[in-house]
Amino acid sequence: IVTQRDVDIDINVPAFARKFVPDVVTLIQTDAWDRTRKTGQLDIRFKGVPAEVHCDMTLTDHGDHAILDLRFSVQVRVPMVGDKLAGLLARDLKTKFQRDARHAEQVMAQIAERYR
Repeated sequence: IVTQRDVDIDINVPAFARKFVPDVVTLIQTDAWDRTRKTGQLDIRFKGVPAEVHCDMTLTDHGDHAILDLRFSVQVRVPMVGDKLAGLLARDLKTKFQRDARHAEQVMAQIAERYR
């Protein structure tokens, strides 16, 4: 599955990095799953930003629920400040994924209520 969307950068970007990080960035996310093995990959590219995110995903059954394990790697190809920018990007992604996970839990709880 490939999606493309514009997202706000929600972190306070230091002055040294401002020229590399726009306020809004277009990201292209590719998700691929092996349903038999319950594993997947998520890759994110950013238009106009020399950064890439890769995530290995594993879904594990735990009785009446499942756990999705996400293992991220972030790469920013900018000389001398790439690692600092990768750290900023990683913190921004962590915030967004935590927010999205809370929202998904609320939505799934509402759906589950319909089937009780």
